[in-house]
Amino acid sequence: MKRTRGFTLVELMAVVTLVGIISSLAIMSIKRSRSSDDADKWANQIRNTINLVHRRAISTGSTYLIDLRAAPNNQLQWCQVTDTLGSCTTTTTTCPNSTTGMENGIVIRAGSDATTDSYYKGADLALPNGTSTPTFSAATRLAMPTTGGVQIYFGSNGTVDMDYTDVKCLTAPPAGATIYVKSNNKAAATEDAERRRKIVTYGLSGRPRIIDSW
Repeated sequence: MKRTRGFTLVELMAVVTLVGIISSLAIMSIKRSRSSDDADKWANQIRNTINLVHRRAISTGSTYLIDLRAAPNNQLQWCQVTDTLGSCTTTTTTCPNSTTGMENGIVIRAGSDATTDSYYKGADLALPNGTSTPTFSAATRLAMPTTGGVQIYFGSNGTVDMDYTDVKCLTAPPAGATIYVKSNNKAAATEDAERRRKIVTYGLSGRPRIIDSW
């Protein structure tokens, strides 16, 4: 009678090792994909909110702001600003605005693998410096506060600035704002670099755009 031959211990161990390697590669790939998606989704969410609030400010003839925070959890909220007649200052520096009749948006949070890394008080365009041998220089980023947040103001005239006085009273040309987003899609120290996006908003037009890296 012919004897049926089974697998040896070495063969079984080889199969288990191979399955483990394939599983590890799949997990790393999924992690990078999810992380990249979170960064892109958060950048898109910020841009879409800027477009929304820009339209609300123009249509209502009132100043609005976006209150953007990195801690304790990455989030943003927009609200209507209490404008004081004849004044270039306001008491509304965070959202929500608890004043009766003021419009408030809902709190929106980033995905688990996205973070609001830093900001710049202006549109980070990295333009040439205008010399005979022009060079490009990136803006000096500021770290997001560990408590509280940063504010982007939207004037009824369509301008955007991180200073209320520049959209309300035009004390200086509205400079816009830049928000820097990143997501750590590295599965290991030797893997791909972090996914980075920056949302540049122009001061005079109020139009935002997403730039792929910074």
